[in-house]
Amino acid sequence: MGEEQVLSDELLEELENLNNKLAGVKSSYESGKEEKAESKYESSIGIYDESVEHLGPAIDEIFELYDDDPDYIEEFLDEVESYYEAFFSWDDTFDYDFSDQEAGVTAILDLSRGRLLALSEKYRLALKRLTDGLNSSPEEYQAAFREEIGNVHYKLEDYSRALEFYEEAIERDWERPGAWQGKILVLMEMERAEEAIEAAHTLLELCDDESAEYFAAKTSLVLCNFNLGRYHDIVDNAPLILPEDEETDDLNALLWYYRYLALKEIDAPEDECREAYKEALRYNPDIESTDEFRELFEDKSPPEPVKPKKDNSKNSLNDMLKDLNGEKGGRSLEDLLEELNELTGLSSVKKDVNSQINIVKIRNLREKKGLKQPELSLHMVFSGNPGTGKTTVARLVSEIYHKLGVLSKGHLVEVDRADLVAGYVGQTALKVQEVVQSALGGVLFIDEAYTLTSKEGNDFGDEAIATLLKAMEDNRNDLLVIVAGYPDLMNEFLQSNPGLRSRFNKFINFEDYSPEELMEMLDMRCRKNGMALSDESRVYARAFFEKRCKTKGADFANGRDVRNFFERAYLNMSDRLAMEENPSEEDLSTIILDDLKEVTL
Repeated sequence: MGEEQVLSDELLEELENLNNKLAGVKSSYESGKEEKAESKYESSIGIYDESVEHLGPAIDEIFELYDDDPDYIEEFLDEVESYYEAFFSWDDTFDYDFSDQEAGVTAILDLSRGRLLALSEKYRLALKRLTDGLNSSPEEYQAAFREEIGNVHYKLEDYSRALEFYEEAIERDWERPGAWQGKILVLMEMERAEEAIEAAHTLLELCDDESAEYFAAKTSLVLCNFNLGRYHDIVDNAPLILPEDEETDDLNALLWYYRYLALKEIDAPEDECREAYKEALRYNPDIESTDEFRELFEDKSPPEPVKPKKDNSKNSLNDMLKDLNGEKGGRSLEDLLEELNELTGLSSVKKDVNSQINIVKIRNLREKKGLKQPELSLHMVFSGNPGTGKTTVARLVSEIYHKLGVLSKGHLVEVDRADLVAGYVGQTALKVQEVVQSALGGVLFIDEAYTLTSKEGNDFGDEAIATLLKAMEDNRNDLLVIVAGYPDLMNEFLQSNPGLRSRFNKFINFEDYSPEELMEMLDMRCRKNGMALSDESRVYARAFFEKRCKTKGADFANGRDVRNFFERAYLNMSDRLAMEENPSEEDLSTIILDDLKEVTL
């Protein structure tokens, strides 16, 4: 993380001050001093007003700094939301009407929750959250919701719907750079270059000439003009140079290379062509050996003019535009493997997954040496009880296989029966095809897959399975499907259709966590949140999880038990400390026995 966290820290400090004020309100009110309580509440309103002014920018900062850590963003939003809920809970008591203010805060948080779901690649959940927020939010937030919905449709490659929402956002707020930028990217994807150019010129007038949106618009103009053969429009304008850093060097190199090609096309003097070519190499000496270059150009030997591959050049440069705006991120293969191997427990799972990865590595080596490749199915069955880490491992597999070159995107699309099966003839196949399209290049994770074989009345689960099997075959080079659920029920599911058994022949079993592993997870969650268990509370928690593991009732949920246990302990701790006048830093960081005694799961 290269940037310092400033705005979000200031917001949390204000909200902690607000919370301290509210603790005084509660203490006075419960002591029967209602006038004093109301006076304290009135004095807290100014702190609330200041915090709301910082709320939006602080959330934007958190998304920018922690785009690779959705869990941290979620914890930040949960904490912020709890403070505001506490503030609004008192307005009726003292005959205040903060309904408008509460609606505004709720809209900002709904927007943020939708963004977070999209960041976690839970696009359909993101659409639902954002659509619900759109239907209930004040008018001033309508444009923002439509822009975010447009962003999700763009991620799903539903460009017509994305364009529709971007234009609705612009209609409500003309000076919305993000919506204009989204519109430009969609128009480029739809090969409507003329309209993209017009939108780019509008965006240039709206934004600061040092903003990411400005450079994205300028870059779009270069690409669109080149694809339209308007080489003079590129050459006659000053070269576009993005602020120099590691993230923009490749894009600067590519822009200079486009300029070089445009100069060659108009038969410009050789020294001008050479200068543009030299600038491209200055930013990236290896530009002609990069993956981006191979995608863009068929001939790899400048200085002869080279024709770009139109579709791939569009996609490659659009990817770079996303890099410029912080929409793309990535971890190294080593980092991903380290995260996999550092997961609590799951020793057999790690061994099986690493074996699958080794198969891919050897296949890549054999391919490079021109050796024949055996036909292998990489689809997997994850069997295990809830909370054993199946989704977490699936997400890591998707990213690892992307780094190994097996998958082109490396994202995870998580679905269940409701996402695949419709209620009328013909609709199920369309739903499955839509889901598969959104998962191409990544992993399609089907949770509780055995529910597809349910036989209750007019059920279309068999249609979903048949459509899925055909899609798996049609897209076998860029789609990995993982089906997951309880072990016994997964075996029944695979036996229900011969095509399933032949395509899913790799089984990975996720065993329940031991009490020691659940305690390790609890300690990890405490550390991540700057807290620790007291000695007494540690003994109690250990006994609690030993009992849970021994009885294993129908509600036993492994890792989810740890999360719920921690969250309820934190709630109890918050209620306890809110009654104290000035809790110390140690008090605020220590979960004690009293915080755990009332926890039930």
